[in-house]
Amino acid sequence: MRRMRLLCQGIVFSGVIIAAAGSAAAADEHFKIAGRQRPAEVVSGGAAYAGAAGVLSSTLERITGKAVPVVGKATGGETLTIHVGSTAFAVEKGLPPSDLHPYGYVIKLVDGANIVITGANRLAVTFGVYDFLHRFGGYRWFAPGELGEVVPKRSLLDLPSGLDIREEPSLTSYCNAGMDETGVYYMRACRQTLGHGHNMAGILPPADYQDEPDRFPMVDGERFVPPAGLTGTWQPCVSHPELPRLSVDWAKDHFEKHPEAIGFSACVNDGGGDCHCPECTALKEKYANQYIPYYNETARLLAKEMPGKAVGIYGYGGCDAYPENIKVEPNVFVMVTSPFRDDDVQMKGWTNAGTKMMGVYHFLYGSSFMVPRHYPHLLGNRWRKAYRDYGLIAAYTETHTACWFYDGARQYVLNYLAWDLDADIDELLDDYFSGFYGKAAGPVRSFFDRVEEIHGRKEDPYYFIFDRNSAQQLLEYTQDDLVYMDRALARARRSASDEKVKKA
Repeated sequence: MRRMRLLCQGIVFSGVIIAAAGSAAAADEHFKIAGRQRPAEVVSGGAAYAGAAGVLSSTLERITGKAVPVVGKATGGETLTIHVGSTAFAVEKGLPPSDLHPYGYVIKLVDGANIVITGANRLAVTFGVYDFLHRFGGYRWFAPGELGEVVPKRSLLDLPSGLDIREEPSLTSYCNAGMDETGVYYMRACRQTLGHGHNMAGILPPADYQDEPDRFPMVDGERFVPPAGLTGTWQPCVSHPELPRLSVDWAKDHFEKHPEAIGFSACVNDGGGDCHCPECTALKEKYANQYIPYYNETARLLAKEMPGKAVGIYGYGGCDAYPENIKVEPNVFVMVTSPFRDDDVQMKGWTNAGTKMMGVYHFLYGSSFMVPRHYPHLLGNRWRKAYRDYGLIAAYTETHTACWFYDGARQYVLNYLAWDLDADIDELLDDYFSGFYGKAAGPVRSFFDRVEEIHGRKEDPYYFIFDRNSAQQLLEYTQDDLVYMDRALARARRSASDEKVKKA
């Protein structure tokens, strides 16, 4: 399902913590490889990777209790050197490989004295560093602050002698909006390659075209020229013949600045304001979506001038309706909002219109809800179905978490699934609850399992913001549910022994 090569012997990838404390570690030794104990140091591949190198050094010191210095060049001798980013040694060894995903990374024991953690850019390398700490140091990050971080104490970390990991994501583009910075790095929670985001005001800035009203929407028979700086509540006139050329010129500049990008955003502005001129109105009547001819022409131009790049659009607002009587160009990437409601009607409609590149945009807000929001199996399995049935390649989740104790478990699972759709949801949940709640993991998990069961009873459980700001959400909890959940929390309080767990 995902492009990944694992030649690493003896590693379990199911949330089981591998590294164990050595029984007789020397004072300055950090790792054991094939029975041999080694002190460690870190070499950074330049200023871009200094942050990742510092995280690796400081976290290893917190785990082992022994300093791991960041040095300018390898010391040699018995020291194990961990190269972070594009060090001279990594480049000499051809790492990272040229065909690696823009946010993929490798963790490779090149020889007995050198490990390389690298990727195509700073963010990818940081992902690799946190994955290394997760796999071999038992490090976990579940929520912002001291309560959400798990740093085990181990005198030695075991590394397999065949360590050779290549990691690339199932979903080529993903973002969990509203994450803490450390959470973004640890959970690989923001790595966008396919452009989206409201951007018509970027392509057609009102300040530059105040004297050309025919580029802007017609409302009630008159052109509305937005004041300079207004980025929402209006759309361009999409029947204007020069808009595709303007869009591709904007895209060229974007791709030059963002070499990791596969697509650029031509998404509608937020807040409505579609054009109602005779030409745009006729397009809507003919195709159900007046934007598609413009997007198709832009896609054809882009394919000629920048092969392999995509036009990113939102199925949102005035562009919400899936098109009829017209096929979508193959290099148009469609991000469908509220994609699974009403039995996937939008996903099916865009697929029937020939869409080859599909993404999903979810409103999973933690704010404005009075009850926990937990549905990792429900949504995770739907992603898998969409991957199979609709060619899902991207996701964007607006969470802006208000309470990590409610939303953390769900987002832990979803972020990991976005990287690896083959990951076992229950094993991820076990890893989360055991790491966060210790001896209280069982009853806390039973509390959240009940929350997901309750969510699944909704008339349409995939319409995630249906009851936002509504007391309707309270009515879904029966007396039996409340008694069950209250008892689960009482068992959790009795089971908790660690002071951090008691606070959680």
